[in-house]
Amino acid sequence: MKAKEHPRIRLEGRTNLAEAIPLDTPLHVFIDPSAACNFKCKFCFNADKSRTHHEIMPFPLFVKIIDDLKKFPHKLKAIRLYAYGDPLMNIRLPDMVEYAKRACVTDFVEFTTNGWWLNPDLNRKLVAAGLDAITISVPGLDEEKVKEICGQKVNIGRYIAHVIDFYQNKGNCRVHVKLTNYDLTYGDVELFHSIFGDYCDEISIDNVVPIWAGIEGNIKVPDKNIYMREIVPVEVCPYLFYHLTINANGDVSTCFVDWEHKNLLGNAKTESIKDIWNGEKLRNRRISMLEGFKEGICVGCNQLKYGQPDSIDEHRFDIESRFL
Repeated sequence: MKAKEHPRIRLEGRTNLAEAIPLDTPLHVFIDPSAACNFKCKFCFNADKSRTHHEIMPFPLFVKIIDDLKKFPHKLKAIRLYAYGDPLMNIRLPDMVEYAKRACVTDFVEFTTNGWWLNPDLNRKLVAAGLDAITISVPGLDEEKVKEICGQKVNIGRYIAHVIDFYQNKGNCRVHVKLTNYDLTYGDVELFHSIFGDYCDEISIDNVVPIWAGIEGNIKVPDKNIYMREIVPVEVCPYLFYHLTINANGDVSTCFVDWEHKNLLGNAKTESIKDIWNGEKLRNRRISMLEGFKEGICVGCNQLKYGQPDSIDEHRFDIESRFL
């Protein structure tokens, strides 16, 4: 197997938040090209379409967001073109990648997709646009099991061929292929590695964990976090201090886990992203979090327990003094 086994989130070389906060520029921003998803995975909030958003972000709104990001004093480390749906459901995604790259507002543009819509023509458009990285979340390798878990019939042979085509024509784009361990057998793992191990740069198996508030999904209480590492509970949410999520309808949230749009700070259609980042509403939420008060989706969120790569808990009082 040529691919390196590596978590999809970089756990090494991360910014020392305890020293860097407050930041005059977000480290990264999630921009959701599509809140719609063609899958209904049992362990995801999209399993119940009646509870979710389905907007497709208009290209002019995306342009406005990128132009807003030019107003920050520094470039972002990354723009992540995904959040709650599958970004490939937005036919303007290649144009979005290209516009973000040409704007020089970030060092890195990437997204995660279930891979359903990949095809040779789209693959080449994304690579030509300058995409830096793609994470392809493989829904499974057994067609019947995929249909049962994801609610979608998949032609596995065609799906695999299109993923391989992307890798073979990837240019400088980093390709990460992952599979979840939901209802997974040892034989499935071997098959996954044998199929994709030579057709991606990185490969991983994510532990399905209950990070989404209000979603059960028949998920067993895990003894490892999403990256298959020891669980280390985190009390203070670091995302508030280095990240924003901009939803397909323009709503700006404190966090990518906010699938119900409860922790909103404003809307990118009518407000400046820089003003939202430096605004009183976000400042107050940061102080409340440092003091132990949580609201909205934060109350039932397990992301800090099962998926948080950073912790600023022991520095909370020093950090709070910088906001007062």
